[in-house]
Amino acid sequence: MGDHEDYYFVHTLRHGDSISKPFLNVRLRRLVLVAAVIVALTYFGYGLDVIEMWFVPFPLILLLHGFSFFWPPHVLLDVLQ
Repeated sequence: MGDHEDYYFVHTLRHGDSISKPFLNVRLRRLVLVAAVIVALTYFGYGLDVIEMWFVPFPLILLLHGFSFFWPPHVLLDVLQ
């Protein structure tokens, strides 16, 4: 992200608001937990497994998810029945 895109996130972290603060606190705690799990798994020698089983399938899942929600609904417009 560029500098201009980070301003809202930094402002929300510093000042917060009544709506986003509870959600942001939960997400930041979860982010710290996930980072700690990744560091621990890497420390114990499972770093390659984390990459192969976590970070490689994720883009594939996004690709399939995007395909299933963006292309099939428009097939009826492209194909005569």
